[in-house]
Amino acid sequence: MKNTSNDTIEYEELILRKAKVIDINDSDKQGKVKIRILPDNDGITDESLLPWAIPFFSHNSNKVMSNDLPEVNSNIRVLIRKDWQRFYYLGNRYHYSNFNFDTITSLLNNISSVDNKEYKNLVFRLYLDGSLDFHNNSTGEHGYIHSSGSYFFMDKDGYAIYEDSSGNEIKNTSNGIEVFDSNNNDVVLKSSGIEITDSNNNTIKMSSSGIELNSHLKVTK
Repeated sequence: MKNTSNDTIEYEELILRKAKVIDINDSDKQGKVKIRILPDNDGITDESLLPWAIPFFSHNSNKVMSNDLPEVNSNIRVLIRKDWQRFYYLGNRYHYSNFNFDTITSLLNNISSVDNKEYKNLVFRLYLDGSLDFHNNSTGEHGYIHSSGSYFFMDKDGYAIYEDSSGNEIKNTSNGIEVFDSNNNDVVLKSSGIEITDSNNNTIKMSSSGIELNSHLKVTK
């Protein structure tokens, strides 16, 4: 390996350079991105002449596929074959100022059931639209928080919760399935039967022993 400058490192066959992403709409749909290599391609005004780069790393195999493209206009690192006939991209350049873990914990705090928010245990992706996908390698907790505030969460025991941005909730627990709406009406389905409660605290309980009604009945014509 020979270090020729701050921006160029030469290996036996590849050169590491900076580049800017120009286009991600690969007509072959194979993960390629069009790049402007800096500073070599600065003078090229016809973008059709710029090269396409393929991913250097991937999770793809004959059974697994993924697609995680860098953003247009983002700065990336690329590897170039010495004959300039093959280009590989490595990913976005890392900037400490762009990484703020407090943003992640703030979103996770919206789910009271999240048991572990330790940085060392979390694998996460904050998307451009503000949505968050996360997994905890220690507890197995997994979830997705939509930018609207709706979320899906699976806890460490494998029970799931879905809540929308209006506060309507479906919860799967060891006791059964619970459905709550934002008006404090709820339905609980469990092995012993079904319980329905409205916002006025009227209840209907159905079990093997019969039906129990707790309400202030009012009959009108």
